[in-house]
Amino acid sequence: MNKKGLVEKIAKELGFNIKDSNTINEILENNLLIGKKNKDKIIRELSEKLNIDKKDADKIYNKAVSIIGNEIKKKIKNPFKNQD
Repeated sequence: MNKKGLVEKIAKELGFNIKDSNTINEILENNLLIGKKNKDKIIRELSEKLNIDKKDADKIYNKAVSIIGNEIKKKIKNPFKNQD
């Protein structure tokens, strides 16, 4: 899945507009998704940039990581299939 597709999927599954979904994607791209310190940093950034509480930011983080993980699994299972 390309960046545009990921942003659209985030928007659809999380109920955000494209602008906020781009913000979510940029935060995720700029941070390593592995590790508690990084998770805390991402949640803090999501909370600050989207003006939401940390509980909602945590839900966004978990759903976004799930979306990315599922896309990675699809790519591994079908490496030559166009998945845009």
